[in-house]
Amino acid sequence: MIKVGITKFKDDRWMSVSKTYDFYRRALAGSFDLVEIAQEDIVSASHHVDAIVNFKGSRAFLEREEIVCPVLYGMHGGLVVDHSFVSANLPKLRTCDALLVNCTSDNAIVQSWFSGQLPKIIQLPLPVNTASELQNLQGGCRKMLGIEEADVVLGFVARLLPAKNLHGFLRMLAQVQRALYPARVRALIVGSYWVDYPILGYCTIDYRHYINQLIDDLGVSDSLIYFPASLTSDDLRIVYAAMDVLLHPTFGIDENFGYVAVEAMGQGVPVVAAAYGGLKDTIKVGVTGHLMATWATSGGIRMDVKAGVAYTTELLAQPARRAVMAEAAWLHTGQLFSETSCAQTLVRAVREAISTATGCGPVRLHRKMPDEPFYPRSSILPDIEKGWFNFDHAVAHYVSAQLPQLCHGDILTLAAPVSWRDQIAHLDEPAWPISEAMDDKIEAFLAMLGHSSCEVGGADWPFGEIAQTLVTKGWLSVHRPKGMAF
Repeated sequence: MIKVGITKFKDDRWMSVSKTYDFYRRALAGSFDLVEIAQEDIVSASHHVDAIVNFKGSRAFLEREEIVCPVLYGMHGGLVVDHSFVSANLPKLRTCDALLVNCTSDNAIVQSWFSGQLPKIIQLPLPVNTASELQNLQGGCRKMLGIEEADVVLGFVARLLPAKNLHGFLRMLAQVQRALYPARVRALIVGSYWVDYPILGYCTIDYRHYINQLIDDLGVSDSLIYFPASLTSDDLRIVYAAMDVLLHPTFGIDENFGYVAVEAMGQGVPVVAAAYGGLKDTIKVGVTGHLMATWATSGGIRMDVKAGVAYTTELLAQPARRAVMAEAAWLHTGQLFSETSCAQTLVRAVREAISTATGCGPVRLHRKMPDEPFYPRSSILPDIEKGWFNFDHAVAHYVSAQLPQLCHGDILTLAAPVSWRDQIAHLDEPAWPISEAMDDKIEAFLAMLGHSSCEVGGADWPFGEIAQTLVTKGWLSVHRPKGMAF
């Protein structure tokens, strides 16, 4: 029987990665003699297995020349988070090796680095459990949670930290409530706080206090029902099934797949999410949900929040349309994200690597010059050890649009509330807390937007240059009406 090694992984902080590791083990053990390998033993173990699946860890890259069998590398967002390391070590790989990625954006990152004879790039979807049927599912789950039949319910499932944008969800919730009044809009929130998040961890320490204050300021406390991240899988499915719409406005730069959106769709819940990374692949726009356009700026990632509020409001106000989308979401998930189909992809990749091992040689790569961003790389974010400009070249392939160049008819809003201290403007955005000195003219323009949105005028519009500068730096969000593409 074919013997396959998999590197050991244990880190309970990363629930989604642990879930993926369990899937890898199940899938591989079902077709091969599976052996777990410690990182420090990877070279010696390679003499006794037919292939190694390097789930996590750097040694399989650093010691590739000494490994005698094919290696399949699980990337798990590493092409964004660890892109410098991967780019530097990719030339060590052999033509029988493979990168296991979860989204087309990862493929685009590798293609942007190199041309020539690349390792195999395998797009591996990840499995989720789906509801056995949708009939009467929601009503029973709502009854368990004490939710009234007439309520409309939004859901949010993520780690409670700035990068996952709970604060953005709460602000969108308040807007949806105003739009649908007098209907009662409830919100189910699943997650736990994490104060030492290691990737662009701006404002994580004070985030719990920030959220509590924001809830008070928005007046949404009575609308919220909380659940911890420690819910069992069965309990989490009950919470999903009680939702009308999952709202997922993530800023997480390593959102290479997005279990949450697929899990929700698997329970027949339409999704409104950031058009970012894996979410661009898993959500069928207009069929299983909607996506909010995203782009990169000097001050981080921004998205078309106004479109997200409109999509969410429309779905909550139209039960018949929502039911059609719920059915499509459930069918879509069952077809593409079942354990069987995802396992077949992984097993097929391992077999192909083994079958091409004889006679394989080193990859032949030609490095490309990276594209320069469409914004100045002068930081207006807090100074941290590994800041935004360590990641933005890779993020450029995860966002859905280039930096907007303003057009007549675009709608501008503040990306978040702006406050002033000692003539310095501060964006009240915990994921991207930019600050900058402004002149009086820009201050007046920002103050105007603090009260309402603004439509971009024609060629003689007096604020054109100011507005474009503020969009480029991330102070403003842009909404393009339907029919106008970013």
